[in-house]
Amino acid sequence: MATWERLASVTLSSTNANLDTGTFTPKKHLKVVFHGFNQSADSDIMMRVGTGGTIDTGATYSWRNSRNGGTDATNGSENELQIVGASFNTANASSWGVINISNKTGDEKLFLSNTGTTLAGAGNAPDRVELAGKWANADDQIDTIRIFLNQNSSVYAVGASITVFGADDQGSTPFYPNLSNGTIFEDTTDGNHYMWNGTDTWNEVV
Repeated sequence: MATWERLASVTLSSTNANLDTGTFTPKKHLKVVFHGFNQSADSDIMMRVGTGGTIDTGATYSWRNSRNGGTDATNGSENELQIVGASFNTANASSWGVINISNKTGDEKLFLSNTGTTLAGAGNAPDRVELAGKWANADDQIDTIRIFLNQNSSVYAVGASITVFGADDQGSTPFYPNLSNGTIFEDTTDGNHYMWNGTDTWNEVV
């Protein structure tokens, strides 16, 4: 796999129920990192994705999740993925998580999510939720993502953020080190020296 690159990063400058990435260049592999600060009321944390810059709100999602290793909750033909349930994602909670997505054209899009949520204070141990999910679209790649609160008019505080990283398969294309033109390398097996041309070739110094 090629090196991960940042595709989108958004930090709230005012309170909002939505963490929207906007439209980004799609890659075959996506990693979403989000941090929701001090939400204002009890609420689920949900996720939707889309293509062409438009979020899909149809019944095209299915998922299973569990809280702290407990019994799975399972749902199909849903309008979103449930990242965290409202039963413990309460007012003043903060949440953070990482979501890995397989985003290949020709396959339905698969999600693996690990999310934590907690209240302030040393006496409040964090909760965790693991999710396996799917978006039933094999034709298009995801190029926009929304993580959002959907209950009790809840909003995230200023500073909540979402970032997306992406990578494509390396295939047969070589990826060279990011070295400056003129870098010298000594081969310790024979003592020969080579100079980097700044692009793709080591030339022997004679």
